[in-house]
Amino acid sequence: MSIQQQENTYQFKILLIGDSGVGKTCLMTRYADDRFNIDMKSTIGVEYSKKIVKVDNSTINLQIWDTAGQERFRAMAPHYYKGALGILIVTDVTKRESLENVEKVWLKEINNNASKQIKKILIGNKSDLNDQRAQSQNEAIEIAKQNDMAYLETSALDSSNVNEAFQLLVKEILSNIDDFPEELRPRNLTIRREQSFIKQINIQVDNNTQKKSLQTQNQVQNKKQGCC
Repeated sequence: MSIQQQENTYQFKILLIGDSGVGKTCLMTRYADDRFNIDMKSTIGVEYSKKIVKVDNSTINLQIWDTAGQERFRAMAPHYYKGALGILIVTDVTKRESLENVEKVWLKEINNNASKQIKKILIGNKSDLNDQRAQSQNEAIEIAKQNDMAYLETSALDSSNVNEAFQLLVKEILSNIDDFPEELRPRNLTIRREQSFIKQINIQVDNNTQKKSLQTQNQVQNKKQGCC
């Protein structure tokens, strides 16, 4: 008889960063809610979504933070990065500057605010606009390779590679959990729930034992009083 493998439960916080207008919010809403709004406005500050993801025998409660790309919000960066385990650096394949800023701006910001162990994937978004392409795919792949990242091209409009990008990031985090520093390493929520449950049982047993002991003492006292 085979022994069923225990399911693990974790909570991961991931960020989407990149220039304003590259489609970060559209990627997040396509992935989390499977919808697309062509009139989506640029994020002011930060937006947040969540999704439950199954990977092998693990359940991931995924927190997705969509950050603003405008420079005036950069001072808030330390707050965004706190507790983050993974990042999608998003570029727009129709805007060359968004790729140039990966090394000029975004990787520097990551180095200044995030753990060295944080997992990163470079995204070339709006692949459905290939006829308007302004950045070389080979150049993007080379930038990703030099900075220890995978590179995927996505389209929030037609869903191309959107699930794959988030799933790949989740798998990279999951397979490297032990590499994160102790204060950042995600805890197995299944084990914590089991420990809490066992603790509750122990408390209940202790309470029942105390009640039985008290009842026994009362019975003894009543017998003594009855025989005198």
